[in-house]
Amino acid sequence: MGLRLKEKRYFLSVTSLALLSIFFLFFSIIYAYEVASSLNNSAIGNKTKTETETTLQKKPVLFGQVLNDSIYQVGADHENTPVFNSSDHLNNFDRNDDDLIRILFGGDLMFDRYIRQVAQQKGNKFIFGDLGVEFKKADLAVVNLEGPITEKASLSLGSRMGEPSNFIFTFDPSIVHELRDKKITLVNIGNNHILNFGKEGLNSTKYHLKQGKINYFGLTGAKDDEDPSYFIKKFKDFKVGFVNYNSFAKDGLKKAESDIVLIRDRVDFLILYTHWDREYKLKSSQASREKAHKFIDLGVDLIIGSHPHVIQELEIYKGKRIYYSLGNLIFDQYFSRDTMEGMLVEVIINKGNKKTGFKETRIKMNPNGQTKLISQD
Repeated sequence: MGLRLKEKRYFLSVTSLALLSIFFLFFSIIYAYEVASSLNNSAIGNKTKTETETTLQKKPVLFGQVLNDSIYQVGADHENTPVFNSSDHLNNFDRNDDDLIRILFGGDLMFDRYIRQVAQQKGNKFIFGDLGVEFKKADLAVVNLEGPITEKASLSLGSRMGEPSNFIFTFDPSIVHELRDKKITLVNIGNNHILNFGKEGLNSTKYHLKQGKINYFGLTGAKDDEDPSYFIKKFKDFKVGFVNYNSFAKDGLKKAESDIVLIRDRVDFLILYTHWDREYKLKSSQASREKAHKFIDLGVDLIIGSHPHVIQELEIYKGKRIYYSLGNLIFDQYFSRDTMEGMLVEVIINKGNKKTGFKETRIKMNPNGQTKLISQD
């Protein structure tokens, strides 16, 4: 009996060891498989990332996708609107041709809040990074000035996100010199922040811009604003008109349409700079697209959009380009890649035949407060 019990215990011990060995072998195989798969996926992921980064460096990006000639186009007449990527050299145009006009557009400029803090520590020049490389090549640079220029103390500096004061802007007058240095000599002031300090702030803005020899245009929405909301720039015998549609101003649509009709026959090329649509939306609304089409039907040759703080799509309608939003240019919205990336658009106009070429350059707003060009090499 005792012998049988010992045999039984021995049998159970051997069986248990065998089972444990099988169990250990099974999970060893599973673990080895998972490690191999992980390494393989990592290699694939790195390869995909490298390929993606290479692609993004060669082509401008809209909402995380590579822009190509047909990402969002309407209409069949594209003969006068050749597509140029950032790495192209506009080889259909001779840059030394005296018949060419180069106008560079940027999106939203905001010099308060964290940007003001950085400027106080490192200077206004630091904020602009290497943007001057592109701006100084143009005959004219145009941007959206997202707030008034005053000598008032900042209300948004040091404020918390979501607080009312966080959205009230004023820019130090010293910024005018930096704008001028970068050849930004025309700004749109038709937006939802230009009246943050009321009519007094608006008048102060105009005063400082005039002192710096910077022109402005735009429907501000202020009562008794007697200045024209449009601007006509003369390039010798060629006139380019700038009109603004500010969707936040009372009767903004009616006023924009009126200005288009008013100066259409007085200029050779008409550009509409809009402040419209919804913040942080990567695609324009149906309402904005319908308005854009109507603007072009009225005679606009090019539409440049601002306000969404992200890059929206490009549309070609009846041979005319509509950039629904260029995104930010200088801003402190570092909570997403979309708000940290913007686009510069250069339009090349041949004064003789009015044909146009375009160059798109991506930019990035870094958390240190500086905006820089994204390398296209």
